Amino acid sequence: WWDDAAGEPAATPQAVGGCAPPAAPQLPDATVATEDEMVASQRQVREFVQVGEAHLACLAEIIDDDERGADERNAAVGEHNRMVAAMEEIATAFNERIRVFRARG
Repeated sequence: WWDDAAGEPAATPQAVGGCAPPAAPQLPDATVATEDEMVASQRQVREFVQVGEAHLACLAEIIDDDERGADERNAAVGEHNRMVAAMEEIATAFNERIRVFRARG
């Protein structure tokens, strides 16, 4: 899911039933980033997770709506799973960058 060389997710998010996914933050290169850049990135990751949680809630409404077609509900399930994985992977990648940044001393 994560394209570490580019510092961004490899999977493409999809809008489903009016639920627009958040844009993933670009993570800094921790080997050269400043403290200000790392703090700004941390804010962006937190905002991504917060907006991602709202996206998941929107998708849950589609998934639970028996009046929607199976294709749309299945697409919502797929996007839900992709979004959860993206949130976890971005958090993991950011935490790894924090370790690298701190190791620089």
